[in-house]
Amino acid sequence: MRGARIALLIAVLAAGAPAAVRARGAAPPDSAALNAAPPDTGASNTTPPDTAVADTARSGGMLERLQRQDQDFYPGEALDLDRSLADSGLAALDSLGFKTFARESRRRALGSGFELGLGGKLDAYNRVEGGVESAHLIVRTPLGYGTRLDLEAGYAEASERFRHYESLAVPLTFSSRGPELEAGWADRVVPYGSNRPTANGLRAYFGSADEQDYLRRRGGWGGVAWEGSPVGALRLRYEAAREISVATHSHFGLFGNPRLMGPNPPVGEGIDRAVTARVKRGSLMGGHVVGTLDGRVSGGALGGDFAYTRFDFEGGLRRYLWLDQELVLDAGYTRTGSSPPVQRLADVGGLSTVRGFDRRTRVGRESAHARAELLLPYDVFAASRLPLLRRARIQLVPWADAGRVWRGNGDGWLVSAGLGLQRYLGPFGEGSYLRLDAALPLGPDRPEDVRYYLRFARGLF
Repeated sequence: MRGARIALLIAVLAAGAPAAVRARGAAPPDSAALNAAPPDTGASNTTPPDTAVADTARSGGMLERLQRQDQDFYPGEALDLDRSLADSGLAALDSLGFKTFARESRRRALGSGFELGLGGKLDAYNRVEGGVESAHLIVRTPLGYGTRLDLEAGYAEASERFRHYESLAVPLTFSSRGPELEAGWADRVVPYGSNRPTANGLRAYFGSADEQDYLRRRGGWGGVAWEGSPVGALRLRYEAAREISVATHSHFGLFGNPRLMGPNPPVGEGIDRAVTARVKRGSLMGGHVVGTLDGRVSGGALGGDFAYTRFDFEGGLRRYLWLDQELVLDAGYTRTGSSPPVQRLADVGGLSTVRGFDRRTRVGRESAHARAELLLPYDVFAASRLPLLRRARIQLVPWADAGRVWRGNGDGWLVSAGLGLQRYLGPFGEGSYLRLDAALPLGPDRPEDVRYYLRFARGLF
């Protein structure tokens, strides 16, 4: 269950894994790299086959696979760990049930299963639905990469509505990365707009302060997906769904005192029939560069109540600089055509584009945004020789954001700058962090207050 996984990561954060990076490298001392032997003078990334590992990283296990992936990304000098603390760090993960999590992950990948709780395709929580308590059934063939059926049904506590999601995938080959046919149907609340904080931001769980806007989408889709295609991960679909405005339930809070929320903006209501395509190439983990192109064409010969086009490009780049500073660049561009409804317009503002400004501060037909972050080496705190800071695994991240729209409700660039503090949690996806940002808006149209964001960053599960 997603809620249990998040609780596990918060417990890891509280307990702390004491391994730390020594002299070089902005890369954090993650749990996957705890078993890595110190590199030789040639800075090799290959772990000798006779290296002794703890019981938690048996050969062929999840930690070993994550270690190999991690070593492919980080330079050898970044893996120079304090070996005397490696076993105790792995033991701490074991005591929190990490072995059980690894076993459950393998079971999900190869077999059928049943779950109860928060999470899944219906989302764990949002401010218009509250918590969605759901039952999730996954059925697969015994071959491992065969046909799979996902069925999920849940009850939204705040809106007091029944939600459901069904999907079917049929592979066309025996490869796990081969093409497959897919179809599905769902009735659920989904976010729209550019602001997509991972896990809805931690504040959402305590006071309903969820920095996203939502609409209700009821309909189905069908198409083909091919993760290992020559051009990258590819998906082509036909989608048809009714999109409906949803109200905000300001009286609901998952924990603590409920907060009075602003209204959830209404959307253009109607039936949306569209052909969508996505191509994703590269990986921040394996190649330091990633790019995603999305296209959507609605209306015309397809019918429906809307007629528009929308194209989105998102790109990311990571590079090590002088003295092992790590630079992370992200940029995006969106262009819409014809007569898009308000939920399909381009926008900037908020945690995902320009921190320090309200979500969807600027809305228009076209938008661009860029972000630069400088990950300082962990040595900055380690050099302080203060016991609490040396082992805290907290990283300083100065950053800057910029974005603007064209043919919209404002001209000129929105700009902000700030400082982040992040603590590495584990090598899940492209790396997972618990992150606190202080954002200072700049320019003549800036808000007066400094904004603070607490969230999970990057590849959390």
